Formats: sequence, structure tokens, C-alpha cells
Amino acid sequence: MTEKLMSKTAHVVRRGAIYYFRLRVPADLLAHYGKNEIIFSLKTKDAAEAKLKAAAEGLRLQGKFTVLRQAIKANLVSGLTPEEIRRASLAFARSLMLEDEQHRMAGNIPEAYEAGLDVMEEAAKNAVAGHDNHQMTRIVRGYLEDHGIMVEPESSLEKRLVYAFSQTGVDALEGIRLRDKGKAVPTPEPVSMATLRAKAGHLSHGDVLLSALIEQYCTEQEQAGNWLEKTSLDNRAIFRLFIDIVGDIPVSTIG
Repeated sequence: MTEKLMSKTAHVVRRGAIYYFRLRVPADLLAHYGKNEIIFSLKTKDAAEAKLKAAAEGLRLQGKFTVLRQAIKANLVSGLTPEEIRRASLAFARSLMLEDEQHRMAGNIPEAYEAGLDVMEEAAKNAVAGHDNHQMTRIVRGYLEDHGIMVEPESSLEKRLVYAFSQTGVDALEGIRLRDKGKAVPTPEPVSMATLRAKAGHLSHGDVLLSALIEQYCTEQEQAGNWLEKTSLDNRAIFRLFIDIVGDIPVSTIG
């Protein structure tokens, strides 16, 4: 499949007829992400829509990078009880079941979602079998990060979390496969992760407004020499349009 940069605007690339988002991981966060780039489908063939979607994703990720840097500078979660690990793994499994349930209730299971399930299933089973846990480790890091929880990479705590998440993940995926066969498998009740979040110190963006994050991001790119003048003007125009559409909202509300 050929890949071509549509422009340097808003990290948009095209693969075939579909536009994708692509962003290089900052050097100081490479150890956390375990890869050089973040790339995923924007699920559109329309260039204008792709630019707007990519603008939103770029801001969401820049905000996430900020939280990660705060976590790295702060004290990472270093001690969790077996019960806290169990509850976190059950919350993860429930999230898989709930997402699946929502797709089924809508009467439409996207192909991209089904492909993602296959990846998740392979990752979880490999980790449980003790073969390769690298993919599952990235999945667990992403899930915990989304909940404001950071642990030391490659630590014994992270390894315990990955193994626990893999076990409950396999169970959840078995339930999802039974649903494929018409079996009624209920989604578990919510599991509280309050104590984990308390230990993580509630890292978040607070009430930082979208306009402030955009200005910080654009200034950083310009000062680093990553954008030519035209690229800067194009990006700023897209970000202004994005704010016109969604409003100058707190960064924490960007999904």
C-alpha cells in the first residue's frame, strides 16, 4: 500500500483512498510508547474532514504528552495491592465488553473494530502463555495512561499488571466471541479505580483551555523549526476553525 503525505498540515497522510493521522513520538517519551510514530485511520476519504479530525487528534495527543511528562517528573505509582491490581484488570475487561456491547446495540460492528479485537486477542493470549507480552504491555500502558495512572516501565509492578490484564482480557474476549454466536453475555458492573487514581495524584490537564494549548503547541513547532511559514499559517487556520466548531473548551473534555 502506498503512502503519501497530503501536506504537512495537521499530521495527515493518505494511504490509498483513506486518510490517516501520523505523529512522531517526542524523543523524551519514546521509552513509554515503545515506537517512533503514532499512526491510525481517520476513517474518511474527504481531505477537509481529515484535516479537522487530525487537528483534534493532534491536540488530544499533545495534551496527553503533557500529562505524561508531568507523571514522569512526579512520583510514579510504585505500590499497588493485589486487590488494586485485580480491580484495575477487571475494569479493563469491562471496558472491552462495554465497547463491544455499544457496537452491537448500534447494530453495526465496524471492520476496524473487529480487526482490533483480533490484535487484542493475540496479544492477551501470547502474554498469558508467556510467549511475548510487548504488545499487551503497550495496551496496558495506554489504558492506565487514559485513566491518569502511571507506573515505572518494565518494573515488576508493570509486569504484574500486564499479566493480570491479559488474564481478564482473555476472559472478556471469550465472552465477546460467545456474543458472536448469539449467546447473551452481560457486561459486568462498573469497577471503581478510585484508590489507584488517588495514588496517581489525579494527573490531568485541569481547566487549561483549548486556545492556550494550541498556542503553546504552535509556538513550540515554530521555534523548533518544524514548520515553514506557510505550514504554520495553514495549521493555525485549521486550529481556529476547529475552535469555531467546538468552542474554546477545556482540554480535558476532548475525547
